[in-house]
Amino acid sequence: MIYRDEKLIRVLLIEDSEDDYLLVRRLLSKIETRQFNLDWVTTCQAALDLMERDWHDIYLVDYRLGKEDGLTLLQEAVARGCRAPLILLTGHGGYDVDVKAMQSGAADFLAKNELTPPLLERTVRYAIQHKEAEESLRLSSQRLRALSARQRSVVEQERQRVAREMHDALGHNLTVVRLGLTWLLKRFSRLAELAPEAQIVDKIESLSAIIDSTIQSVRKLTTELRPGVLDTSGLIAAIEWQAQEFEKQTGIICESALPAELLTLDENQSTALYRILQECLTNVARHAEATKVSIRLKVDGAALCLEVVDNGKGIGEDEIVDPRSFGLLGMRERAIALGGEVQFPIVRGKGTSVIVQVPLTPGSTQQFRLARRTAYEAPNLSGWDGAQGDTPKGLRA
Repeated sequence: MIYRDEKLIRVLLIEDSEDDYLLVRRLLSKIETRQFNLDWVTTCQAALDLMERDWHDIYLVDYRLGKEDGLTLLQEAVARGCRAPLILLTGHGGYDVDVKAMQSGAADFLAKNELTPPLLERTVRYAIQHKEAEESLRLSSQRLRALSARQRSVVEQERQRVAREMHDALGHNLTVVRLGLTWLLKRFSRLAELAPEAQIVDKIESLSAIIDSTIQSVRKLTTELRPGVLDTSGLIAAIEWQAQEFEKQTGIICESALPAELLTLDENQSTALYRILQECLTNVARHAEATKVSIRLKVDGAALCLEVVDNGKGIGEDEIVDPRSFGLLGMRERAIALGGEVQFPIVRGKGTSVIVQVPLTPGSTQQFRLARRTAYEAPNLSGWDGAQGDTPKGLRA
């Protein structure tokens, strides 16, 4: 007994020869293990119109369609997001045509003079199964990316929460203790009759110094967890501060060209671009052996483009594709989550370039400034004043 797959396979043949249409119909009718429904069109435009409706499970495309070209049709179909597999048919086999067909997006290539029912059935079956496997992998990858994006979002929210708690609770309490010690010291100095021992005064001063050091450590930790300037002043100010901080800590010259006016960005975009910049600068400090790095943020059509370029030893293709390069992988995933991309143009002897492009919300401005900054005063990034009652100054251009 012959097993018959009950699933009906809908086939669209794009062929300008009626004889070849009859040939394909006859071959399909001789396949006993599958059921086929064959539709036939003779022009590329008619085929593209039907492809947009997504009615068929597979497309058989003739290599020569009168004045039209089957390869061009393949490319156009793939560009339009055709979901079903395409098989190229030609009068005679040939390696060059085979390669071009695969490069154009064909699932397979068949010569009409070699067609048999078993060959056609096997080719169609394999093409459909391969496409289904590809679709399954695509959906799986999509789900993993969504999960990864969700995890990054949760981590970022937790960092923000912890930084806020450190600011509100620990930072505040340390400041109160510091002020209390200062009050005690002043109180002792005013009450001459108490004549406090030098050891007591020294102990209070020592504790005050420890509290001051702890306050600075807390401010540093809150900034590393989530720089307050990113939330209070936006991406541009955060990049400006990060460039200044990087130059101060590493001694590597850091130039920045940034929009002079605010951009319309949501929190996810600002956070992702800032974290990508942080990863770029970390790589420069650790691996590049550079003396200068340039940061540029610009509007490029409907996209926002972040470029980070250094004059170091550069990066190799093997390092870019290395699955253990988690920093580069993280940059890619952050950009993809925003519908963007990251590129690593390789120019030997010209350092490393990282180009990030993400879709931009309409209505942003495009005025830029270029400044080399070496001396600056750090902003009050943690959002609370030090124990000395200082009022930190903001960024200076």
